[in-house]
Amino acid sequence: ETPSTVTERGMQFKIDNLEDVKTIRYAYGEYETEKDIKHGEMAVSHSAKILRKRGDSCVLQFPKAGLVSIVIIYNDGSRDFYKYEVIKSSPTVTRDGGNDITFGELSNLKVIRYAKGEFENSNQIKNAANSVAVSGKNLNSDTYTVTLDRETYTFCVQYNDESYNYYVTGFCGDNLTWVYDMQSDTLTISGEGEMEDAVPWYEYISEIKTVVVNQGVTKLNSRAFDGGVSITAVDLPNTLKEIGGHAFNNCISLKSFVLPDCVTLLGQQAFEKCTNLESVILGDGIECIREFTFYECESLVDVTFGNNLKTIDYNAFQACYALDDIDLPDSLISVGEDAFNATAYYNNKDNWDDGLLYLDGHLIYAPPFLNKSSVIIKNGTKSISNFVFYEADISVVFIPQSVTYMAPSAFGDVYAPYPFLQVVKGSYAEEYAIEWEIPYGYYNPSDIYG
Repeated sequence: ETPSTVTERGMQFKIDNLEDVKTIRYAYGEYETEKDIKHGEMAVSHSAKILRKRGDSCVLQFPKAGLVSIVIIYNDGSRDFYKYEVIKSSPTVTRDGGNDITFGELSNLKVIRYAKGEFENSNQIKNAANSVAVSGKNLNSDTYTVTLDRETYTFCVQYNDESYNYYVTGFCGDNLTWVYDMQSDTLTISGEGEMEDAVPWYEYISEIKTVVVNQGVTKLNSRAFDGGVSITAVDLPNTLKEIGGHAFNNCISLKSFVLPDCVTLLGQQAFEKCTNLESVILGDGIECIREFTFYECESLVDVTFGNNLKTIDYNAFQACYALDDIDLPDSLISVGEDAFNATAYYNNKDNWDDGLLYLDGHLIYAPPFLNKSSVIIKNGTKSISNFVFYEADISVVFIPQSVTYMAPSAFGDVYAPYPFLQVVKGSYAEEYAIEWEIPYGYYNPSDIYG
C-alpha cells in the first residue's frame, strides 16, 4: 500500500493520498493501540471511502488544544500511528474600562467578526445586524483596535489554521469593563471605580472558571459571582475595598480564597454554601465578619483571621462542619450568637469548662436548659456572646473583671428572667448590669479566683 503523507498545522492535521486508506481514527490523549484510540476521549472515526468523495486528501479539524493520538488504517491491515500536539492560535485581549478593545498577536489572522449582542458561533455573528468583518489581509500590523459603545458585543477571532476564539465584552460600571474569554472560561474586570448593581455576565456564570479583577477596581457588587459553580481561582487587586453580600455564594469548586488587606467590607453571606472551600485567609482590613458569611462551608478547615478583626457576627461560620482548630486574633472584641454553631469545635471536649464552651477567651455557648445554682465564668474571659444563658436555669453568675464586652441579650430578656450577677465593683460587668437593669451584687475576686 502507498503510505499517506501528513501535514501538521495548528488546529489542523492534513492527510494526503487516501487511495489505500480504509479508516482514520483519533482521540484526545496518549494511546498506543487502535482499540484505545477508538475508546479514548472525544474519539472520532472517519471512513476513507466517504472522505475520498471529496478528494484524495482530508483535513482533520480539532475542536481544542491538547495531545491527540491518530491512527491511519490501510486496506491491507497495516497502520500508521501519530501523536500530534494541537496548538491553538489565540490573541491577546486588552480592555481597560473604556470604549476601546485591542486584539494582539494577529500575524496569522484570517478574520475578526463582531456584532452587538451575545452569540454562540461565527455564523450567528456573521448574520447579526450590523455585523463587522475585518480581514487579516487588510491589517497593517499584528494588532487591531476598535471603539465600541456601551453595549455588549461578541467577537470571533479566526486564524488561518482555523483556530476560533470567542469573547463577550461590555460595561459593568461607569468606568469598568468586562471580557469573558470563552476558550479559557476566564472573566476579566478592568478599569477604575465601583461595579454597578447588575451582573452582565450572568448568562455565563456557571461556565466561568477563573476571575481576574484588575488594578483600579474598588468594589464588587452583591451577587457578582453567585452561582459560579465552576470558579476555581480568583485574583483580586490591592485597590479593592468592598465585596458585596452573596458575592461568591454557591461557588462550589472554590477551594481556597485570599482576601487582600485593602478590603475593608465583606458583605453578609459572601461565601455561603461554598461547600468545597477548605482554606481562607482574611486580610487585616476586615474589622467585622458579617452574618452567615461562611454559612455551610462544610469543608472549611483552615481560617486565618486578620489582625484588626473586632467582631464576628451571628451565624458567620455556622455549619462549617469540619472546622475545629480556630485561632482568633487578640483584637477581637465580640463573637455573635451561633457564630461557630455546628462546627467540629463543639465536639472537642477540651473546649468546654464546667458545661460552658469557650473560644480563645470568649464565652460563646451554654447548652439549653443548663441547670445550675451558680456559674463561675473563667477568669481571663473577654466577652460573652448573645443568648448564651438565654435558656439556662441559673440563679447566680460570677463575672470576672477581665470581661470587657457582653452582648445585650447574653443573659436573657423579659421572656427569660435574668440571673443574679456577681460583679467586681467598678468593672464593665457592673456598668452592664446597671444599663440593662439586671440585679447584681459585688464579690471579692480573690475569694473566687484566688
